[in-house]
Amino acid sequence: MNSLFEWKEKTQEIQGWVWDYKKKEFFQNNYQLTFTKDKNIIYTKNGAILRIDNIKDDTEQPQVLNNFEQIKYLQWIGEFGQRGKKIGRWSIQWNGEFLKNVGGHYNDDGQKDGKWKDIIFNYWNKAKVYEVGEYVKGKRKGNWKYIYENKKIDGGVYNEQGQKEGIWIELSEGFYSDSQVIYNGEYQNGKKVGRWNIKKRVKMLADHMMKEVTQRLGNGLIFLRDFSFPLKQFIEVNIKTAKKLVCGIFYWFSYIGIMRKNNKCKNNIKCVINTVHVSGGGSYDERGDCIKIGKWVELSAKFCSLSKVTFKGEYENGKKIGRWDTALSGIEIGGGSYDKEGQQIKIGKWIELNDELCSEFYVTYNGEYKNDQKVGKWNINIQHIKDKWNECIGDGLYDQKGDGIKIGKWIELCDGFNQQKQITYKGNYQNGVKVGKWVIFFNQKLRNNEKKKIGGGFYDEKVNGMKIGKWVELCNGFNQQKQITFKGNYQNGVKVGKWNLYFYVKQGDNEKKKKMQYIYVTKHQVEMYYMMIKEMVLKLENGLKFWINLIRLNKQFLKVSIKMKKKLEDGILLNQIIRQIKFVQVVDHMMKEVMVLRLEIGLNWTMTFINIRILSIQEIIRMVQRLVFG
Repeated sequence: MNSLFEWKEKTQEIQGWVWDYKKKEFFQNNYQLTFTKDKNIIYTKNGAILRIDNIKDDTEQPQVLNNFEQIKYLQWIGEFGQRGKKIGRWSIQWNGEFLKNVGGHYNDDGQKDGKWKDIIFNYWNKAKVYEVGEYVKGKRKGNWKYIYENKKIDGGVYNEQGQKEGIWIELSEGFYSDSQVIYNGEYQNGKKVGRWNIKKRVKMLADHMMKEVTQRLGNGLIFLRDFSFPLKQFIEVNIKTAKKLVCGIFYWFSYIGIMRKNNKCKNNIKCVINTVHVSGGGSYDERGDCIKIGKWVELSAKFCSLSKVTFKGEYENGKKIGRWDTALSGIEIGGGSYDKEGQQIKIGKWIELNDELCSEFYVTYNGEYKNDQKVGKWNINIQHIKDKWNECIGDGLYDQKGDGIKIGKWIELCDGFNQQKQITYKGNYQNGVKVGKWVIFFNQKLRNNEKKKIGGGFYDEKVNGMKIGKWVELCNGFNQQKQITFKGNYQNGVKVGKWNLYFYVKQGDNEKKKKMQYIYVTKHQVEMYYMMIKEMVLKLENGLKFWINLIRLNKQFLKVSIKMKKKLEDGILLNQIIRQIKFVQVVDHMMKEVMVLRLEIGLNWTMTFINIRILSIQEIIRMVQRLVFG
């Protein structure tokens, strides 16, 4: 912590990340951070409040979260002393539940003391890793270990000064269940020296690959397949790669992955080897500080077969200098310059690549830097990979003072912009804060200027850009197949009152907007309905022939539905949200729409709709349990 930290009122934009559980990948997630005169840190996303932290001790720099799941779920529970310092026992709540035996004790000076079980800096649902050891007056001392999935991973030793010393095993900053990368090497007085190895946990690779094969090729078919030969190759090459990625040498590396192809002819499944060769790397200095020097070729954080992005340029004393180029599959597509004084400050014109790459196009941001801050006009361009055409799909202004603050009119992209999710926002910024009217547009096809207005609302011009009044918002994961919006009211950035759900239904070549006229619920409750229907479909498809009975019933069906929803709403009692029996017709229609979108290709199934007037309550309960819980 910095004892010279000075609290200032300000609003800034932070680049975070979030995991897409459906696509199984990360994407950038920007949000706003506001420091208020009341010593609060307010996290907001598009004017909606995500989290408010009250800072008791404003003399030390507070920790800022850029992990979206931590913003939503992480809470420290404990007491403060008279000077605003943490004292006594502190524990952690994650998503409303206490983590067992996690936390520790603070002394009267607000320093960690004694035995502690910490969470790692990058803790989230797919990286529930803990660090266990001892603190002495705020400094780590002696042996520390990692705990992951109830198993210990050797860490290393801290010396009397709280510095890492001797042989260490460390987890990568991006460690999580699908990317278990560890580093092994030596520390001297807190600095890395000598040879460091990069390894992947081989068992994880094997298990994950077999899991992928099962998920993608199962679908209700019985099959036996021997993957031992390609599996051995995969593990062997990764082990060789780990031996070569060391400090102080220029390296070349490659890996072999398994590409699965499901032929349409009968049920014949083929497995082929797809080899991808990638070159990169550079040199470190020989003093043992692992400082990068000279020419380097680096990979992007999201490098994969669809995103072969590399950065090429020069280091001096561990800092980027001069021209750096960005390439996609070996073809230069952007880049810019750093200052030559070795401060790694971006200057002049830059073309920067959006993190989200698609098979058809990529997005770039074109503009100018001054002292590492964006200034003047920036354009957002889309470049089609095959047809070579490009167009400007957004733009806006940054202030000329060099503070990197957005001002005036802007057209910007949604987070995770891709082929299925071409969403743009149009409105005004004032000193980096959204103000006034903002409109949301959706475009279903590339090179199609007929953008459809699908939502929007107003931001307060006086209170840190909070949403106010009537709003039409998009559901989480809105795309071409899931066009659902919510309409309701905001008050000081918080949803209030009744919210209605709208969805678009295709009828031939036309789309019609329909309203859930008989449901008046919050957005959270509506999403619960959708998830319940989604779960039912996922549990029943699996490539088998099945029959689904959607039954139009009397009030007995509604009573059972209400009982179920009480259990699914995390213990929150729902009021009577179903006003008329016609609700069943709406759910009926929604279920048909969702099921059509979720069909497995090439598999046959039958859905039977039966009108039944008389059915006992016991039979209804059994039916609903089978449909919803599989």
